[in-house]
Amino acid sequence: MDDDDRTRGPRREGQKGAVGRGRAGRSDKAPARTPIFTDGNIDASIATRHPAIVVFSADDEIVNLAAQAATDSWIVKQCADAGEAREGLSRLRVRLVVIDDQKIDAPTRGWLLEQVRKYAGSALVIYIASDHDLDGERRTRAHPVQFYTA
Repeated sequence: MDDDDRTRGPRREGQKGAVGRGRAGRSDKAPARTPIFTDGNIDASIATRHPAIVVFSADDEIVNLAAQAATDSWIVKQCADAGEAREGLSRLRVRLVVIDDQKIDAPTRGWLLEQVRKYAGSALVIYIASDHDLDGERRTRAHPVQFYTA
């Protein structure tokens, strides 16, 4: 161990040894990408071991944003159709639900929020309203929705 090693403290995993190389505490490798599942073929051992984000949206930008926010120990499940709610919510350890209502008709929105309450009651819910109106926000907030945006 040289003098530089003693003054800098222990090296963290992935940290470069020489001063000024790389960023402290980070490796030069690209960050691990959180997998995005779009079908029901999630291995049961993975589904029960890892926390999950379930995204009800056909918008790939929203799904990719959720995947970027998650660490590599999380699962991101995309449900482009609200009809996939039961399968998407009941088989996973859901910790966060993102609902983009742009492609979901009004009667299905309430049903979907009820499915989230039933199958993932402890999950945080982010609701993205495509068209904001006061009645729609009231109906949404009647369910356990922590974040509402339009």
